[in-house]
Amino acid sequence: MNWIARKRAQVFREIANRPGGARGRLLAPSVLGKANAAFGSLGGAVLDEIEGLCRKLIALAEAEKNAGEIFAIAHHVRGLAGAGDRGAAGSVAGAIRAYGHRADEDFQPDWTLLRLLGAMLLHAIVSPDGVDIAVLDQTCRSAVVKTMRSEERVPPEYPW
Repeated sequence: MNWIARKRAQVFREIANRPGGARGRLLAPSVLGKANAAFGSLGGAVLDEIEGLCRKLIALAEAEKNAGEIFAIAHHVRGLAGAGDRGAAGSVAGAIRAYGHRADEDFQPDWTLLRLLGAMLLHAIVSPDGVDIAVLDQTCRSAVVKTMRSEERVPPEYPW
């Protein structure tokens, strides 16, 4: 478990261990504010983690191997993107996850699509101000849906 995951687990453990426990209080505005502040303090570290995961995803797509790991990385990046204030990256990672939706173990993905989405993901991480999230989201969604249909697979319902 990486240190960001450990820190996240620690924050939620501390919240849950308070008198009265977490039941009914985890989504209280004051608790969410404290959790967001704790994640916000990780700022640059979260972005570094996201970028490192993205580069690993791209390397796997370039090598055309281990699609399952690519989809797992996209799942993790999508979760971290909100904490790192990278909504566009979360959108692209969600598209990668959607493409892997219900894929069999022996599934051979469209590696060109994964390389393209990986490049879009990296751009969304390192240049967030240069990204129109609506256009990016529509482009990713369209590419994934068209590719899945050409593979005779049923795309998951949007939003992902």
